[in-house]
Parts: sequence; C-alpha cells; structure tokens
Amino acid sequence: MRMLHFRRPKDKKKSTVWLEFKDVKDVDGAVKISCNHCKKMFAKIKALQDGKFDKEAMKESLAHWILVHEKSFSEVEEEGFNLFCRRGMPEWRGVSRTTARTYSVNVYEAEKKKLKNFLQKLNKSV
Repeated sequence: MRMLHFRRPKDKKKSTVWLEFKDVKDVDGAVKISCNHCKKMFAKIKALQDGKFDKEAMKESLAHWILVHEKSFSEVEEEGFNLFCRRGMPEWRGVSRTTARTYSVNVYEAEKKKLKNFLQKLNKSV
C-alpha cells in the first residue's frame, strides 16, 4: 500500500488579515484602528493606547468570560490560566475565586438591570 504524503503549506510570519487594518486619528485626535474591508473604525484597547494596565477593567472582563462561557470561579486560580494571563500582561497578579465570584455577581446584576430596562422600553402592544 502506497502512502500519500501531504505537504503542509509553509506558515507565514504574519497573517494577511493584519493588512486590512491601519491606525488613523479620529476627528477628536484619538488614535483608532480603521478596517479597510468594512470601513469601520474601532477604538484601540486602552492598555495599548496609553500604556497603563487597568486591573479593574481586567476583573470585569474576567467576570464576563466566566459568565459567558459558564466557567467555574476556581478556574481563575489555576496555574496555567495565570501563566497565560501573565504572558500577555506582565502586570497580571491573578485574582482569587471569591474576587471572581464577586465581580461575576456584579456584572450579572448590571446586565440583568440593563435587560429589564430594555424590555420595559419595548412596545408591549403586539
């Protein structure tokens, strides 16, 4: 039986997707990212724009991640998770499962309130 050998294409050093984006200045002088493909502009991530690490914003994002993907609160204490976060953000020091729970409950309550307000504004006469 003859085996066919398949060649894997050589990996490029940089994805061509990044060629679709460029930095532009908004009318108010803020630097944003512009997409050549869809002609939309996106705000740059705050930490990349001013070089400051915002731990509170990270905790809130972590809570969103936990809620959206139904993760356990203890997952934030795992060594691999914290190694991953430190590789991307050297300032990351981790959070405890109780802190993750507190932020998740706060985010949940805020999102629930937004949803209630949205539903109250809907026209109920269908």
